[in-house]
Amino acid sequence: MNVAVNNAIRQLGAANVYHAYTVNLPQGAVEELMQRPVYESPYMPVTTTTATATEGYAIVGDFSNFVIARRGGMSVELIPQIFQQATAGSAYGMPTGQRGWFAYSRIGSSSANDLGFRLLVSS
Repeated sequence: MNVAVNNAIRQLGAANVYHAYTVNLPQGAVEELMQRPVYESPYMPVTTTTATATEGYAIVGDFSNFVIARRGGMSVELIPQIFQQATAGSAYGMPTGQRGWFAYSRIGSSSANDLGFRLLVSS
């Protein structure tokens, strides 16, 4: 879930609604909900503001069903001359007088079992 969603959960029970109490507000983020670990990601949406699609607030599931695959090895190439991205008044970049390295590898991820996850949305 996003950090802002975690902060909203943290504030549950802050007034006289103590049945929704999660953690003390001076404490950090909620680390567990229902005895399950909680992880934050700034890439998750904060609110559902789009009218065309529903965005989710959190993903709940067993992340042992999520696989990250990395192909062995990495390719590295020498770039003998680095060019500027944009030069004023010219359509072509000017050389910077520098050399560089370009490295890349193949890493991917996917769900091995889609039924092992649920997307929590606000409708």
